[in-house]
Amino acid sequence: MRRHSVPFVLFPLTVATPVAAVWLIPDQTNEAARKLAADGVELDYGIEPVSFGPVADTVIGVVACAVVVICLALLASGTARRTIASAWWGVALSILAVGFFGGFCWRVWTAGGIGANIGAGFMVLMSPFCIGLGLLPGIVGAVFIRRARNQRLSSAAAPETAP
Repeated sequence: MRRHSVPFVLFPLTVATPVAAVWLIPDQTNEAARKLAADGVELDYGIEPVSFGPVADTVIGVVACAVVVICLALLASGTARRTIASAWWGVALSILAVGFFGGFCWRVWTAGGIGANIGAGFMVLMSPFCIGLGLLPGIVGAVFIRRARNQRLSSAAAPETAP
């Protein structure tokens, strides 16, 4: 893997991580609400859950998990062969953290209930802090990548001195 292709590996990781998280995290509707729904009571949703059917949901989830694993394997391969900087793992960890948090937020927001969904409000309040904390490894990784690039460019531009 060339270092120029890393963003092309990170983009599918960015898209697939929240989808995989939504598939891996079960429905957050509590048992009391499920019993009421079974009795015919209509549940309240912050956001209506999206489903393409059980088979399509499974296929989408498995493909998203496979994309995450393949992207991480490509990054690991590039790091092991020393063709990419290990600082890219900070960016990948940020993508994983924020994507997983986004998938978890989606599951909380789409949980059925009776009345207000307090968990959804809590997630809205906590999102800036959790996302900021999740972006921290990516920011640190980006600083190291940029610093290494600037050092490489400055050493290439420096004229050679003859002894």
